[in-house]
Amino acid sequence: MKGSIYGIINKNGKIQLIGGCLDEETPGIRNSDSPVSYMVAVLSPMNGKWWLSPKKYPDEWEFGNSSHPAPGWFQSKKYEEKFRRETCRWWKKHVLYQRDIPQLTSSTYLLKDCQIGEISGNTHFVCCDTFVQTMRDTATAKEVCGRSCVDIMVGQSKIEKLNDYSFVRMMQEKASIENMNGKSTVESMSDHASVDTIRHHSRIFSMAGQASVRAMYHQSLIYELQGECTVNYVEHLTNILSATRNIKIASSLQLDPAMPFN
Repeated sequence: MKGSIYGIINKNGKIQLIGGCLDEETPGIRNSDSPVSYMVAVLSPMNGKWWLSPKKYPDEWEFGNSSHPAPGWFQSKKYEEKFRRETCRWWKKHVLYQRDIPQLTSSTYLLKDCQIGEISGNTHFVCCDTFVQTMRDTATAKEVCGRSCVDIMVGQSKIEKLNDYSFVRMMQEKASIENMNGKSTVESMSDHASVDTIRHHSRIFSMAGQASVRAMYHQSLIYELQGECTVNYVEHLTNILSATRNIKIASSLQLDPAMPFN
């Protein structure tokens, strides 16, 4: 997660930030005007330390031009200073570092070393080394990384990437995770909770109800399946340690009779 902040600098001097801090690449930009009338700029944290204030630590943030070549009207020093002022204001509102906050209900945030009670509504966020008590509604984490922990996911809350040593204790209702990577862990899934893809050394301890996993790869593990769970594809059936007979497992491999299934 790069944490870069993108914006459009118009020829008339107006700056519009486009919130690309949650994306890993420059977002696609469509403008009805000619490209020579605007430029796409970016302020990127050096060494990935997006939690360092661009106002207090300007040398830790690098200004860049995503429009090549820069239009002839662009005055580098003048517009860089103006762009930095705008991004500093954005950073102050949306980047939370070493904070203890009861609730986040809307907008976009980057969280580092935080304690958050509840994230709800249509909030979008990235968190690193952060504890979140509850995710609900349509709250969406673009990435959960480091040693972050989400205690409970309910409603239609979603994590797009669960990376590194991050941990989710309980997923219920229609909570979902798109990708589990690294050594990430889900302790419990129930109701209609789902994981699309689980890779590397990631693991799920328990699945119940109608919880589902679309695909498992590499050395990922599910320890126990029960209820009416579904796993649509398993690269190696040894990735599942225990399952009741009514579990639905679709795979190109044949089930080994020696597998420790009930």
